[in-house]
Amino acid sequence: MAAAARLHRPASDLTLRMRPTRLHTDVVKDHLPVKVIPGLFVGSQHAAYNSEALRSLGITHVCSLNGGPGARSGFVVLTVELRDADGSDLVSVLPVTNLFIESGRKAGGVLVHCTQGWSRSPAVVAAYLVSSLGITAAQALARVRAERHMANPNPGFVSQLLAFEASGRAAANAARLLLTQRLYVAAGACDESATQTDSRVLGARASLQKPIPNPPRAWLRIPGSLPSGSATG
Repeated sequence: MAAAARLHRPASDLTLRMRPTRLHTDVVKDHLPVKVIPGLFVGSQHAAYNSEALRSLGITHVCSLNGGPGARSGFVVLTVELRDADGSDLVSVLPVTNLFIESGRKAGGVLVHCTQGWSRSPAVVAAYLVSSLGITAAQALARVRAERHMANPNPGFVSQLLAFEASGRAAANAARLLLTQRLYVAAGACDESATQTDSRVLGARASLQKPIPNPPRAWLRIPGSLPSGSATG
């Protein structure tokens, strides 16, 4: 009988006995976009779904890097299927994301987010800072981390940011530089000084040996319209 009573305990009783988990606490703390520079915010997917906060901050554009729908309706959304992996092709999406971020800032504000807001979105925001402010990749990453302390792009993204900086902030040139570095690594003759402009580069070197797959897909959603086709192939 006691077992039966436990099985039929009212749902409200079970709810009252629940305690917040670490995940619940993190979600609560991480539901707000973080401003990096005027008009540019970074965050997690929880921040992207916080429509009230987005509107209160003047955010009109959302760049979603986890392949999901991004923000709720009423926002201009660029969705990019970019995996958080060393071999993911960050450089190929930068012309699209940089243009979208610039457009979003002019319209009021833009949020760049991924799932946790740790790797993909900080990397894309840092690339925009390198391009728009003319600063180094290390300076851009430091600026993002100053506002979002858990920002920690994977080593492959760091190496691509450094290549983007070294190539004059041109994605096509960065892609050629990365290919050249991979050829040197494959031959066992990569110059140690070529990529030592950031303390994390030695860790990123290993990622240069991994092949980069086809460019990530991206599509745009404008309020009141259907999503457009792929923007990056």
